Amino acid sequence: MRQNKSKHIRDQKKRKLRRFNYDEADLLLSLNFRAVCEFLGEPPLCRKKATTWNTFDKVFDLYWGFDNSNIKRCSGWNQKYRQAYQKTLDMLVEVDAGNRSQELSHRFKEKLRTAFEYYCPCIPATSPARWISPNGGSHNKATWLAFRPDGTQDGYAVSPDVNPEEDSSWARIRPSIKQDQMFHLSMHEVVTIETIEEMTAQRRIRRFQSYDGSWRTLPVYQDDESAQRLATEVKNAKADRQRRIELEEADFRRRQLSYERAIRLKELKREKKYVEMNRQWMERWIRTQQELQEEREREEQVRKRETYRILKQQYTPWQVFQREYPYGRPQKRSLHEEDHNDPLSYRNLCKAVKRGRWEK
Repeated sequence: MRQNKSKHIRDQKKRKLRRFNYDEADLLLSLNFRAVCEFLGEPPLCRKKATTWNTFDKVFDLYWGFDNSNIKRCSGWNQKYRQAYQKTLDMLVEVDAGNRSQELSHRFKEKLRTAFEYYCPCIPATSPARWISPNGGSHNKATWLAFRPDGTQDGYAVSPDVNPEEDSSWARIRPSIKQDQMFHLSMHEVVTIETIEEMTAQRRIRRFQSYDGSWRTLPVYQDDESAQRLATEVKNAKADRQRRIELEEADFRRRQLSYERAIRLKELKREKKYVEMNRQWMERWIRTQQELQEEREREEQVRKRETYRILKQQYTPWQVFQREYPYGRPQKRSLHEEDHNDPLSYRNLCKAVKRGRWEK
C-alpha cells in the first residue's frame, strides 16, 4: 500500500514536469525576458519570497558553486554544466604553476560569471534539488528571478512593457549567446591555427555595468555581417519595445480621456437634472404665489363688496367721501393707480356725490 502511494506521488511529479515542454540547452542559452516570454507563451511569474537565494552572488554560487557546505545538491537543472565547470577548474588548477597559481582558474571563474550575468538576466528560481521552484500555495507555476542594479532580488518585477520606468534585470535587452561565432565551434576546430586567427580577427569587446557596480568586459566573436545583423536585431527589439510602450501609453491616454469624458457627461447630466429640478421647483413656487395672489385679490374683492354694501346702508356718498378723503383730491400718481372698478375710489365717490346717491 505504501509502495503504491509512493509510486503514485512519483507519477504525479513526472506529469507535472512533463507539462513544461522545455529544452534545457536552449533555455540556458536564451535567459532574457523576451526569450522566456516566448518560451512560456506568457510573461514569467516573479519570485516573491526568496529568503536564502536573494542576491545574484548567492544564486550564482547555488548554480555553479562546488565547496559550499550549506548546499546539499540532489540534481538541479544545470547539473551537467556544473560538473563540466568543476572539471574544467580542476584541470586548470593542475596546469597553473609557480607565480601563476590559480590565475587561469580565477580567470575562467570570472569569465563564466561575466557571461552568466550578461546572457541570463531572467533566470529560473531554482533549488539544490529541483530545477524549478513553484510559486507555492495553489499556484503550480515556475517562478523566475529578477535583480535590481545592485544585485539584490527584485520580488516585484513586471514586464518592462507594463512598467517602462522599472530598472530591473528583466528590462535588459540582451542577445543570445548562440549569436557568438565561438559557440558553434567544436573542441577540435577551436585549437587550429586558422580558426584562432579567424576568431582573433572577429574578436570584439562589450562593456556593461555589473551588479557589483564595476564595468565588466565580455569578449564576443562575430564577423561584420553577423555583428551588423545582431545590432539590427537589438535595435529592432528596442524599437519594438518602445513602440509597444507608446501604444500602451496611447491606449492609457485614450482610456483616460474616455473615462474623463464619461465623468464629464455624468456631471453634465447631473447638472441638467439639477437645472430641470430647479426650473420645475421655481415654476411650482411661481404658480403657488400666483394662486395665493389671486386668492388674496378675490378675498379683497369680497371684502370691498361687503364694505360697500354696509356703507350704502348706513352712510351717504358725501359722508364716506369726507371720511376717506379729508384732505381733498389725492396725488395724481394715486389716481392712475386707482382701481376704477372700486366703488369707493376717489373718482367713483365723486360721481356718487354728484348724483347724491349710491349706484344700484
